Amino acid sequence: ERRLLAAKRSGRPWVPALVRSISDREMLQVSLLENAQRRPPTEVEEARCFARLLREFESLSAAELVDRLGLESDWWARRERLLALPEVVRQAVLLGQITGEHAHALAGIQDPDRQVTWLKRILDGKWDGPEAARRIGEEEVRKPEAGSR
Repeated sequence: ERRLLAAKRSGRPWVPALVRSISDREMLQVSLLENAQRRPPTEVEEARCFARLLREFESLSAAELVDRLGLESDWWARRERLLALPEVVRQAVLLGQITGEHAHALAGIQDPDRQVTWLKRILDGKWDGPEAARRIGEEEVRKPEAGSR
């Protein structure tokens, strides 16, 4: 479609193409690959795409799909956490306001309201991922109460 639109804009009446019949599932795979080739996806986009693949290929477990795609064994576990983040945090990743590293640090906080509060602090402080993770770790990790083990 993109090549045809470009050809029309340049005044060409046609574009060489190979037409194939493929299933909806194959089309989804091709579409995801083409989108990834245009620009690297964010970790939130990767998580959304993987979740969609899991729904489409319901006969495969997440571990089987990770293996078939040649991904690291913990790849899905790390990205799945990002899908549970509040929408405002996911949008900040998608818009490039924060990185995946920031999002992973925020995912370590249990309370969604605190996640949003920390997002604002990250944006205001313009902290990079490691600095945000350090600050979150210092303030959000509960220290064991005296006398408990």
